[in-house]
Amino acid sequence: MGLGVVLLAVVAAVALLGALGFYLAYEAERQDAPDLQQDPGAGAPAAQPPWTHSPAAFEGTQEIKKFSSEDDLLDFLADVRMRGGFDMLAYAASPGISIREGISAPEPQLATTEGISMREGGADSPFQPAPDFSSTNVQVAGVDEPDFLKTDGDYLYLVSDRILTIVDAHPAEEAEITARVALDVEPQHMHNAFLNGDRLMVFYNGSDEKQRIPEFGYAPHTIRVPVTHAMILDVSDRGDPRLVRDYRVDGSFTDARMIGDHVYLVTSLWIGDDPVVPRVGDAVSGATVLEPDVFYFDNYEDHYEFNTVTAINVSDGGDVSSETFLMGPASSIYVSSGGLYMAYEKSPHGADYGAVQRDGFFEVILPLLPQDLQDRIEQAYADPSSSRKQKWDVISGLMQEAYGKMAPGDRDLLFLEMDRQMREYHSKAQDDINRTVVHRILLDGGRIAHHATGEVPGWLLNQFSMDEHGDRFRVATTNDSVSPDGRFSLSNAVYVLDRDDLSVVGSVEGLAPDESIFSARFMGDRLYLVTFELIDPFFVIDLSGDVPVVLGELKIPGFSNYLHPYDADHVIGVGRDTDASGNRVTQLGVKLALFDVSDVANPSVLDDVVIGDSSAYSGALDNHKAFFFDAGRGILSIPVRGTASSLIHDVPAGDRAWHGGDAWGGFYVYGLDTTDGFQLKGKVDHSESEGAPGGDRSLHIGGVLYTVSSKLIKMNDLDHIANEINSIDLGPTGALLGYVD
Repeated sequence: MGLGVVLLAVVAAVALLGALGFYLAYEAERQDAPDLQQDPGAGAPAAQPPWTHSPAAFEGTQEIKKFSSEDDLLDFLADVRMRGGFDMLAYAASPGISIREGISAPEPQLATTEGISMREGGADSPFQPAPDFSSTNVQVAGVDEPDFLKTDGDYLYLVSDRILTIVDAHPAEEAEITARVALDVEPQHMHNAFLNGDRLMVFYNGSDEKQRIPEFGYAPHTIRVPVTHAMILDVSDRGDPRLVRDYRVDGSFTDARMIGDHVYLVTSLWIGDDPVVPRVGDAVSGATVLEPDVFYFDNYEDHYEFNTVTAINVSDGGDVSSETFLMGPASSIYVSSGGLYMAYEKSPHGADYGAVQRDGFFEVILPLLPQDLQDRIEQAYADPSSSRKQKWDVISGLMQEAYGKMAPGDRDLLFLEMDRQMREYHSKAQDDINRTVVHRILLDGGRIAHHATGEVPGWLLNQFSMDEHGDRFRVATTNDSVSPDGRFSLSNAVYVLDRDDLSVVGSVEGLAPDESIFSARFMGDRLYLVTFELIDPFFVIDLSGDVPVVLGELKIPGFSNYLHPYDADHVIGVGRDTDASGNRVTQLGVKLALFDVSDVANPSVLDDVVIGDSSAYSGALDNHKAFFFDAGRGILSIPVRGTASSLIHDVPAGDRAWHGGDAWGGFYVYGLDTTDGFQLKGKVDHSESEGAPGGDRSLHIGGVLYTVSSKLIKMNDLDHIANEINSIDLGPTGALLGYVD
């Protein structure tokens, strides 16, 4: 449940006099703060009557601006800390000034899109012909996602802890480790990689310790700054990989994508009391490569982070560009062939609720008072010679004087009506606070340019809640709200936005009340959506027009955490079976389901299978990269771990000790078609290996299934899974490892 709901419920539960007291305290706290008003001739917004609700109090104009200098940036952050972000809407950085000395700045048209093509992204058809070897399971065709395992069809490349292992994998009968080398990195921090021809980019986390003396201070203190490294290796000689470059970007790894030869890395850096402005450096030489410009938006957040987008040409290792955006922490990203979308849930601040109280007083309470009293209150509040506290003292006195002249019964009825209307106002105002902000950044051959900003109510589940299709951007959200009587509720919605300006052009709201989204998958003109509370509603939603239309709905036990396309009329779901008997829901085994959506008005389950019991777990529930499906061969593989007694019924109880007591781990491999549904082809045992840090993986090269866990690679015949062709032990050997030069 969102923070905004909890806080609004508290506010809504307060009676009218308590609400007015809150407002009095709020104004008293701020009475000595100078107003940040600018000369109207300098572009400052015109003042509005204090009783007029202004959406800008919650949203701002979202206009992108660039800080004119580092001092300008630091002054902004200092003011944010002092004021909690309030009154910062009119802040404007002077254009045309370098953010750092010695760096030329562009003309006032900042973050221009000139010269960057507006290419349509997304995959109109997610059904791709099966290659000779499989690649990482990605959301958008042609947009690669990082993973700890990559292949080129001949070799496997695995990164784990500080070890890079290269396996000559094809043919499987002769598979062997070609190189096993250590990288000079902090242990257990290497986690993701991209493969581009003979270049391998490896990401790892690190940190820098900086000694800083605060401004006008005297004693140094240590600042620990998280750093993301993007190391480019030349692997043309698979037995002897060589270091090409090691870029370091200030901030923690958020996510990355590769389009063609360019990797787009997103990092985030928390802003503390002594902010460090992100830089891109060379980890080997220590030199600074880039000092990205820093952009911001004329709204305000309770929590700010530096979100840096860095583009690196993997093929030559030298073409680098980077921009930093000061905004809320980017929680999810979606990338099409031409655009990066960063989304985050707005963090409500106390100033939000102060604005709600203020606007509620003038919009709700004031109209309920006699007209002559309204006039006197407006006059008192407009008095330029009085401080805010003095104004409120006069208004409070006027109101108490009026209440004293009323009959007790009439006064009580008035308070009840004020309280009722204020509760309704707070309930409606929540939509102005609990929102997800989406920024679209154009990508073109390593160039980066912010293009548009939009907002939608609610919050996103993950990257699959977003999709770009043609000139539209679609979003599925869950929104939590509080009713005027204080009851919490959930609802879901789908919004269609214009891709170019991210304005909402259509929506459907109120889907599956009191449930939340568990999985979503956009496929062309359709959205398949799963919500869950007690049962699993599976929605088929038409997106051929700007207004989404629910075509059909299916309710079955359990839920799906991940949805994957089978073909145009069928969708695979991976989740859990449940027992909803009584008033509680019990989660059971891992569930695979094949949904038939050929009759969109009446979707059905063509077949399903439940693996194990409540102890069973699959990495595919949380990470789509652990899910393997080859449509051409009709083969599906997922990793499963749990109790042996529920997963390997074919193993006699007396032999289970060989499988680690009552624990089993490995892969369930199915044949899948629309005639026979799921047919278990076999199980690949990896019990002697722990789960890999990033989750176990499956892939195929030719007619061989490769299953990978933390210490083991097994190669099995796809047509006869029980036929193990070869295996490779990835565990420690005791041998000395060489370091990458």
